[in-house]
Amino acid sequence: MVSFVDGARTYCLPAVLLRDVQSYQPFRPAAVNRHNGNVFRQIKYLIVFCHVMRSTRHCHQLANLCVLAFYSLDKYSPCEIFYTYQTYDLSQGGAGLWTVGDTVKPPLFYRRGKYVNEVLDKYLDFSYDANINNTINFTLIGYDLYGHLRSYQPMHLADLNLCERYSGSQEQRIRFGQSYHRQCRVSLRQLLADFGEPRFLNLYADYYDQKARLLRAVPVLARKAFSHNDHPDPEKWQLVRRFLMVDALSGLNENYKGKLYDEDPLGEKYHFVRYAKRIELDIRLHPDHEKNPNRIAVPLLKIEYQMVNTSQSETFFDGLVEFEIHVTFSKKYSFDSLLEILLPIFILLAFTMTLFQTFCHKLRQNKLYYDMEIFANFVVYLCSNVATALLAVTVIMALHVFVTYKTQQNVKMLLPLLKLLRAFALLAGIDIFFIDWERPKILDIGMQRTHLDTPSITSSATTRPTCDSVSAWRNYFIANEWQELATKRKISMFAHVVLLITVFFLFGFGHWSSRSSRLHISQNEEYLVYNFLIYERFIDNALQQFIDVASLANISVFILCMESYGFYIHGRSPHGFSDTDMCSMILQFKREEDNLCGNRGLLPGSEQQTYSILVPKNLRAFYDKLIAPLRNSNFGPHQHLNQTHLVGSAKLSNSGFNFEKTILTYYNVNRFFAAFVDHALKDLDYIIQERSILENVLDCEFQSYVTDNKGVFYIDNGHSFDQVLFYGNESIFFQLELALFIMVVLLTNDYLWATVVVGVVYKAFEIVMNYVLKNNLAKKTLIDKRFLI
Repeated sequence: MVSFVDGARTYCLPAVLLRDVQSYQPFRPAAVNRHNGNVFRQIKYLIVFCHVMRSTRHCHQLANLCVLAFYSLDKYSPCEIFYTYQTYDLSQGGAGLWTVGDTVKPPLFYRRGKYVNEVLDKYLDFSYDANINNTINFTLIGYDLYGHLRSYQPMHLADLNLCERYSGSQEQRIRFGQSYHRQCRVSLRQLLADFGEPRFLNLYADYYDQKARLLRAVPVLARKAFSHNDHPDPEKWQLVRRFLMVDALSGLNENYKGKLYDEDPLGEKYHFVRYAKRIELDIRLHPDHEKNPNRIAVPLLKIEYQMVNTSQSETFFDGLVEFEIHVTFSKKYSFDSLLEILLPIFILLAFTMTLFQTFCHKLRQNKLYYDMEIFANFVVYLCSNVATALLAVTVIMALHVFVTYKTQQNVKMLLPLLKLLRAFALLAGIDIFFIDWERPKILDIGMQRTHLDTPSITSSATTRPTCDSVSAWRNYFIANEWQELATKRKISMFAHVVLLITVFFLFGFGHWSSRSSRLHISQNEEYLVYNFLIYERFIDNALQQFIDVASLANISVFILCMESYGFYIHGRSPHGFSDTDMCSMILQFKREEDNLCGNRGLLPGSEQQTYSILVPKNLRAFYDKLIAPLRNSNFGPHQHLNQTHLVGSAKLSNSGFNFEKTILTYYNVNRFFAAFVDHALKDLDYIIQERSILENVLDCEFQSYVTDNKGVFYIDNGHSFDQVLFYGNESIFFQLELALFIMVVLLTNDYLWATVVVGVVYKAFEIVMNYVLKNNLAKKTLIDKRFLI
C-alpha cells in the first residue's frame, strides 16, 4: 500500500495501481530556475486517480497543473498525457493505461495543422442580446487548484480585464460590433492579494443549434507557451482550452515559512509571478453578414503572459505592472463582385471627366494644338480623378461594412498628393490685379490721348497722378484682405483638431464603432453642415464680406489663373467714390438702403458682382506688353524699395534705380483693365451670359464665343473665384488629410498622434503657402510687399 496526501485528505493505494507510473520522476520546468516543487510532487498519483480510477476532480486537478507548468511538454510533465492522446491519431492501437476507445478528459489541447482552421472557420449561430446593447453572451467556468468547480457564470469584461477590475468602470459586457481597448497599470501587490489562490478558467461562447442553446469552447492561443505560436500561419499554432489570469503559486518559495503575527515579506515569499499582460479576444463575422446576422466564427482568445521577478526587493511590490486588453471584430470580405461593378464604372467616369477637363484646359490656355504641357495636365487630371474615383469606391465599401466593424487598408497618398500639388501650383501662380476706380486729383501735363481713351475716370491718358492723388491705403487694405482670405478654409483647423481629440479620447470613440441604426455623421461633416447652414448664413461669410469690402473701397479684382481664363469681382462703388470722410460714408450707406443710388452689379440694375471669365486672346498679349518693362528689368517690382535708402534721396537717385517705372506700369495696367471692363477699348470687348446646365455641372465651357478681340463674362454662383483660394479646395484638403490620418494610425495605432501630425503638417503647409502667395500678390499687383501683413 502507498499513501497519497491530496489537500486535507490522505489516500492509501495498492502498489499494483502505480505499476505504470512508478518510474515517474519529480517534474521541474526547465524554463524556470526557481520553481515551487511542491506543486508537481503528486503528479503520478493524480494520473492514477484520473485515468485508472476515473475521478473527474483529479483529472481537472491534473489539467490545472499542466496550466501551472505553462503547458510544458517536457518529460514527466502533467501535460504530456493530455498532449499525446488529444493531438495525435491513435487509431492504430493503444498504449499504456489507455485503449483506443478511451477519451482523455478534460479536453486541454487542440490538434494542430488543418484542424485549427477547421475549428476557427466554423460559423455558428451565436447569441447576442439586441435588447441590452447588443451584448454577446459568453460563459465562464472556473476551477480551483484541486479541480473543484467554483464558478459557472456569464462572463463580464471585468473577468478578463484587470483595468475594469480595479477602476470600477461601468463597461460590463461585450457589445456586438464594438471594438474595445483598454491599457493601464495595475498594482502587483493588489494582484497577489486577489489571485493568491489561482483560478483556472474555461471560456465558452453561447450559440444555438436547432433552437437549442449550447456552449462552444473558445480556443486559447498562449503566445509564449510554444515557439510556433507567434507564427502568422494558424496551422502552426498549438491551441489550448484552459488558462489563468495570474499565477502566484508556481513562483512561491517552497522553503518559506509564514510568520505567525507579522505580515509576510513578499520578497521572501515569492520567486516570480506570471500574469496575463495582454489579452485579445478576436471575433470574426460571417462573410455574408447581411444574410446571416447571427453567424459568428468561433472566437479566439490570445493571451501574452509576462513573468515578473519578485525577489529583487520588498519595494518592488509597490510598483505597477502593465496590462492591455483588446476586443476586436473582423470579417473576411469578398469584394470581387462589387469591385468588378464599381471600379470600371468609376474609372470610366474618371477618364471621361479627364477628357472634358483637358479640353477645357486647352480652351482656357488659348492653345490651338495639344502639346506636352496639355499632355502633362492630362496626366495630372487623370491621377486626380482616379484618386477621387478610388476614394468613392472606398467610401462605398466602408458604408457597406459600417454596421459591423472598422476596417483599414493600405493608403495610397500619391494620387491625392499630385492633385494637391497641381491645385496649389496653379493657386501660387495666378495673375491678379486690383482695379482702382477712384477719381484722382489730377494735373494736366499735356500728354496726347491714345487708343486707351475711355469715359472711365481711371482711363484718361491725358493726366498723371501727382502727390495729391487719392490715397493708396484702400489698395493696401484690399490686398491684405485678399491675402488673409487666400489661406482661409471652410473649417477651423484648430477647432477641428480639438474636436477630434475630444471625440476620440474624452468620449472614447476611438475604441469602438457603433452598430446602431441611427445616423452617425462624422465630426468633419457635422462641422461643414453647421458652417454652411448656420455660420455662413447668419454669422460670417468670408467671400461675401470680401466682395462687400471691395465695393466699399471702390476696387475691382481681375484674376487670370490660366492663359485666357480667370475671375472678375466687380467692386466699383455705386456712389462713384469712396476716398471720403466718415460722415459721407454713412450717408452713402443710407442712400444705398433707401435705393437712392445705382446697384453694385456690373450690369445696370443688377447685383451680380462675380464672374468667371474667358478673356480675348489679345488681352493677354497686351497685358504682357504693359508689364514687360518690369519683367525685362534686372530688378523686379519694388526691388528698389528693398534697399536701405529712402525714396527720393540723393543716394537713391544716383544709384540708377528707376522706381518710377513700377509706378507708371501700375497706372498703365490699371487704366487698361478699367477701360476693358468699361467696354472702352476699340479692339477688345466682351459679352455677358450665363452658362448652360451641363457647363455648370462639368465646370467647362463648350460653346466658346472667344475670339482674338472678344471674350465672355459668365455669370457665376457668387463664389466661383474660391477656386484660387484654400476655401474652394476643401475637398482636396479632406482627401489628403484623411489619407494622412489613416496612414499615421496604421503606423502608430495612436489617434492622438495621428491628429497632431495632421494639424502640424497642415500648419507647416499653410505657412509655406502664405509666404508664396504673399510674394506672388506683391509681384502681380505691383504693391510693395512690406505693406502686406
